[in-house]
Amino acid sequence: MFVLSMLAIAICGLVWFWGKRRVQWTWIDYSSPIFPAMLWIILIYINDFGKSLTNAAVEEFLLGCSVIAAPVIRLIIGKNINQKLLAIILLIILCFIAVGLWVFMPPLPE
Repeated sequence: MFVLSMLAIAICGLVWFWGKRRVQWTWIDYSSPIFPAMLWIILIYINDFGKSLTNAAVEEFLLGCSVIAAPVIRLIIGKNINQKLLAIILLIILCFIAVGLWVFMPPLPE
């Protein structure tokens, strides 16, 4: 499961590297793979709703896909919108996705 998070961070790193001329990355962008994952882990420790390891793998995969989408969205939009505001909005959306996965994903069989 940890490998999926590292893969998402590596892909984000490639997007950050290739897009550094088009977008001015902020610390918020660099923390976007970390905060939603930490939030999801904290929520799972608080209450796991009887979920299995299959849930952990599927939810982490879905969260990783959404984390990769955030810098790609920033790269596509470019400098058309306030950079810092867009980064904050995307980070908040990622945190909502993490909470949504925790709440709405039903327990899967092993």
